[in-house]
Amino acid sequence: MLRVSAQEQAQGYGLAVQERAGRAHVESRPGWILDPEMVFRDEGVSGALVDRPGMLRLEQAARRGLIDVIVVHEFDRIGRTGRAFWTWI
Repeated sequence: MLRVSAQEQAQGYGLAVQERAGRAHVESRPGWILDPEMVFRDEGVSGALVDRPGMLRLEQAARRGLIDVIVVHEFDRIGRTGRAFWTWI
């Protein structure tokens, strides 16, 4: 799960760093595979929001049993506020 709040970050440093770190984490785990379709992004969307497009697609994939593990660069990629974070968790 990748997220940046500002659209400018989506085109630059923020998403690229998060994706590289997530891919490196998955690759370091024996047997883990990252399907490119299972990389979810919220580009330029506030982490204070509970309903975000990428996060909702992630939730749907999880409910359908398509994923086993969710990898995030930092916890605040899931939610910037306690409400947003704990609602999803």
